[in-house]
Amino acid sequence: MYKEAIIKIGNHQYLIKKNKYIYINKLKFKENKEFIINKNILYIKDNNNKILIGKPYIKNFIIKFLVLKHLKDKKKIIFKKKKRKGYNIKKGHKQKITKIKVLYIKKIKNKLKYGT
Repeated sequence: MYKEAIIKIGNHQYLIKKNKYIYINKLKFKENKEFIINKNILYIKDNNNKILIGKPYIKNFIIKFLVLKHLKDKKKIIFKKKKRKGYNIKKGHKQKITKIKVLYIKKIKNKLKYGT
C-alpha cells in the first residue's frame, strides 16, 4: 500500500498521507461524499520508500477522498495606505475551504484515461 503522494488540485499542490486530513479551496462536492482523483498525482512513496515520478502524471493510480465539511478560513486583513494623503483602506477576507480526508492511495491494474 502507498503512504504519501503529492497531488495537484486546482492551482495548488498538496502533500497528502493516508488517513490524514487536509484543507483545500472549496470543492463543489457535498459533505460526506467520496470522490476520486486519478490524473493529478505527481509522485508516490510506498512502504519501501520507493519514489515514482510522473511525466507529468503517474498512470494507473487513484486517490480516494471523503469530504468532511465546508467552512471558512481565518480572516485575512488587507490594509492599503498612501503616506501624507490621508488614504487608508482596511478590508477583510475569509476564504471558503473544504476539509477532506484521504481514504486510500492505490495502484490499479486497468488503464484509466485522465480526467475520469
